[in-house]
Amino acid sequence: SAASDVYKRQVLLVGTGLLVRSFAALTAEDPGFVRDHRLVFEAPLGGERYSTAEGVLAFSDAAIERLEALPGVESVALSTLQPLQGDDEIWGYWLESTPSAENNDGNVLFNRVTPEYFDAMGIPLRAGRPIDAQDQADGPEVVVVSERFAEEAFAGENPLGQRIRWGREQDRPMVEVVGVVGEVQHYSLGRSNTPQVYVPFVQRPSRNAKFVLKTSLPPTSLATGVRQAMQEVDPDQPLDGMQAAESLVSASISTPRFRTLLMSGFGLVALLLAVIGLYGVMAYSVSQRSKEIGVRMALGASRGSVLGLVFREGGPLVGVGLGLGLAGSLALSRVLESMLFGVGVRDTAVFLAVPLVLSAVAAAALRVPARRATRVDPVRTLGEE
Repeated sequence: SAASDVYKRQVLLVGTGLLVRSFAALTAEDPGFVRDHRLVFEAPLGGERYSTAEGVLAFSDAAIERLEALPGVESVALSTLQPLQGDDEIWGYWLESTPSAENNDGNVLFNRVTPEYFDAMGIPLRAGRPIDAQDQADGPEVVVVSERFAEEAFAGENPLGQRIRWGREQDRPMVEVVGVVGEVQHYSLGRSNTPQVYVPFVQRPSRNAKFVLKTSLPPTSLATGVRQAMQEVDPDQPLDGMQAAESLVSASISTPRFRTLLMSGFGLVALLLAVIGLYGVMAYSVSQRSKEIGVRMALGASRGSVLGLVFREGGPLVGVGLGLGLAGSLALSRVLESMLFGVGVRDTAVFLAVPLVLSAVAAAALRVPARRATRVDPVRTLGEE
């Protein structure tokens, strides 16, 4: 029936609207870093050559030096974690005031970075200073923390100058907080993060090397030059995942993008079927009542009254369908709740727009058979009687 068609179409269109609104909010989400003019890639260090901290640091220094010399490269940095990739290194931390017998005060994403990392990645500095060349292997250990870490660990206090340690024992070296930076989306766009910390790569070197280049040229145009430069450092070292940082964001939202496109396609088909269904039902009804309409017109009924007759017959069907569709849409929105970002399950815009669109579609679908009804020849109808 027409009411059933409207009900089904409304439920599907509300689901589509919620996913479209969610995807729009997701794409507008700030990843926490600058995605333009950045090239990223990985160089996992393996083999005996990189079994020591000295070998790792020699590679990182030589690689950064050669990459910085490439035309179009403004800055180069190395880290052990890459935004939006999901690979992580979780460490527990203890505040200076926490007794050694107690559990750790929390867990953090532990990232080791070289100087210029925050500039190369476009991560904003909120307070203090970034990790820089003065932080040497034989110097005091320091850490830069994310805003969320600062809020959770030092609520109401100035985080700069605070000290933490990475082990339970009280005699472990204390690490001073020297800076606070903006929050970076690590696992995927829109997903809540674990608080993050950044320590000097030179103080805690790792074989897990991920490079970022800030460029003045299109990032992928530097791919050949980057490969050649890295071959000069170590001809046996493979490079993985070379791409523009923009691709990190695009890949992170690939699943919700596919889901939204799929539902949008279904929604458009549903809208088309709603038009066809309503038109078919009302056209059949008009054809069945053509003699009645002819008699009415022969007795003086105006074209306006005939139009009203058709709309009065089809209108309640549409109204019932919209009412049932509202209840079904509320139930569906609860199912979709886990897939939504930045939009409520009862989003006013969607729940108002869909019935209005369906009402307009229904009116257009009813108008054609209604106008056809006004063209019934009363003389011919009475002659047939």
